Amino acid sequence: MAKAESKMNKAIAIFRLVYGDSSLDNNQVRKTCIERFQKELKMQPATASTYLAHVQKAVITAEQEGAMAKVEKALGNNKEPQVWTTYRTGRGDKSDVATLAGVFMSKKAAKEANELLRLPTGNIKKGVIEIGQTVAA
Repeated sequence: MAKAESKMNKAIAIFRLVYGDSSLDNNQVRKTCIERFQKELKMQPATASTYLAHVQKAVITAEQEGAMAKVEKALGNNKEPQVWTTYRTGRGDKSDVATLAGVFMSKKAAKEANELLRLPTGNIKKGVIEIGQTVAA
């Protein structure tokens, strides 16, 4: 398990470095990540592409467990949960459906993940948005 976690940690570090490089456009970041995964993590192209999706999910759901505990506590006290979600939508007829979502304890954390994943700023919403949920276009 430690080896797999080590690989994920390396992949997240590559991801953060590549996605944080403002000189790369959105089309280049995916390609660059996949190329670096192949070279540095010794992955085949299809594996690297799939792994990138897993890395994106790991980054966007990093605070999910703590944030959802915060939601449950607030709801148990009949209060509105103070959490934020950032999400990515699908394409075509799924352009109003969340295909990747992460709930964060603060708007700042949601904004940081949103910027790292290069998502539109309008994709940060107060409250919980779940994968598969319809969101306003």
